[in-house]
Parts: sequence; C-alpha cells; structure tokens
Amino acid sequence: MKFCVEQALEDKKSTIIKAMGEAESVRKFGEANKLGAYFLELRKIETSRNISSLLKDTHNKVVLNADSLYLNLPISQTIVDKTQKKAAASI
Repeated sequence: MKFCVEQALEDKKSTIIKAMGEAESVRKFGEANKLGAYFLELRKIETSRNISSLLKDTHNKVVLNADSLYLNLPISQTIVDKTQKKAAASI
C-alpha cells in the first residue's frame, strides 16, 4: 500500500514537471515566432530532415507526396529580398 502511494506521488510530480517543461517550450516558441518567421521555417526544414532520415533507414518502400514531407516549403519573400540585396552588394 505504501509503495502505491509513493508511486502515485512520484507520478504526480513527474506530470507537473513535464507540464511545466511543455509550457516553457510553448512560451519560447511563441517568443521566437514573434521575432520572425525564420524559426518556423527552420522547424519545418528540421522536421523534413528527420522524416527523410527515418525513411532512409527503413527497408520498406514508401511513396509519399511532397506535402507530407514538407518538401514544398514556400520561401518567404523577406529571405528572397535579403539574398538579392547581398548579391547586389557583392557586385
């Protein structure tokens, strides 16, 4: 009986700590998103890399469209503008 109570208390602590960590993660994600859309684009690219590396290691054949792999990522206009400005400045 004592073990069950201690286990329940540890589970409660674990759940609280996990929820606090997730709340902090969401808060930091929101702050990064306020600074610009670059963070979200970076997360999409990282996700597509993770998916492709998982699929690469499997022996099964998988056919997916580009939408499911996030390969159809739109390039934000601000990135295009900055790239063009850097190219023009280097000429």
